[in-house]
Amino acid sequence: MAYSEICPICKRKTTLTKHHIKKWKVFHCDDVDNIIYICARCHNTGKDCLEELVRERENDILRLYPDMYEQALIDYMNGVRPKKRKYRKKK
Repeated sequence: MAYSEICPICKRKTTLTKHHIKKWKVFHCDDVDNIIYICARCHNTGKDCLEELVRERENDILRLYPDMYEQALIDYMNGVRPKKRKYRKKK
């Protein structure tokens, strides 16, 4: 659902969309306190958007564990596959 309001980040009046503060793909949390409504430009458009900052910080963490990539390749070559995930249906 989108709302035409003021974006709390850039202060523009525009259509706002739902953003999960803690990533949905990781935490599967749709709780009210995990959601903020922001404009598409601040959310995920361009190199200065929120999602780019999140990716940058995730990559900083991943750089601390370079062996993880090699181990993932070894595991995959040995038949390990990603876990099938079951998500809660939205009400």
